[in-house]
Amino acid sequence: MIRSIEPHIISDSLPLLTTRDQYRVTKFLTWNKGETVTPRRFLNFLQERKNLGIKSATLRDDKNSVFRAMKKATVGTELGFAIDGFRKQLNEVFPIKVPRTRVSESDLITLTEIQRINKFGTARQKSISLFLWTTGVRAGDLVSIKLKDCRPLDNNLIEIKLLGKGEKKRNIVIPISLFHQIRQTFCGYVFLFETVNKDQYKPHAIWKIVSAIGKKYLGRDIYPHLFRHTFITDMIREGNDIGAVAEFAGNTAEVIARTYLHSSLDRSAITRRLDKICA
Repeated sequence: MIRSIEPHIISDSLPLLTTRDQYRVTKFLTWNKGETVTPRRFLNFLQERKNLGIKSATLRDDKNSVFRAMKKATVGTELGFAIDGFRKQLNEVFPIKVPRTRVSESDLITLTEIQRINKFGTARQKSISLFLWTTGVRAGDLVSIKLKDCRPLDNNLIEIKLLGKGEKKRNIVIPISLFHQIRQTFCGYVFLFETVNKDQYKPHAIWKIVSAIGKKYLGRDIYPHLFRHTFITDMIREGNDIGAVAEFAGNTAEVIARTYLHSSLDRSAITRRLDKICA
């Protein structure tokens, strides 16, 4: 069984990873400071993160990202097979259990709340919130959108190509009015959403922004994925085909999506969603 891995093996695979994985792996490498990576060393990293109050789901994602980096750098080699033993050993001493959460309807973001954000929020807060409300994308999807992947359609919509969770490709649409609002607010060079320093946002930064919005304007805790729960719930309530909604949202219910591949989401529902707020 493998006992240690040199850190350069992990860092060499960074160009092969998604932006989301690169962020997590870089965080670990920075913490590791060039030391040889052992199960005990990796365990200390995860334990320190846990002591800081990092949630189980994030710890799981951190662990999975680092192991994906190890596997991509060693695929087809003897070391690649040995890394599976490394992972098994770590899982035995540091099992990560992510509790299943069920969002009740009372937790969802209401039309009144999104209208309040749109009225009182800053330009950046409004653009981020409206985009999440209108599309139901994950925070990781939002920060990865490049301008070159946005193209106009012939019915006042912008089509956006996404490389989402699990590196699944899909297309979404937004009203062209929302696209122009975002461009005027963020003025990105490469990405649709960029920081004031023209850097790519990190998913965690979007979580912080949304959390601040909830506390300041709604008086409660909200998070980006709550917009996703709200979007999917509302789309189904409005009578859109479940499979079409799953396909548009990149939902993990692949069986449902495959069953309804012949259906398509009513794209006018996306425009109506934004019009409700701006009316």
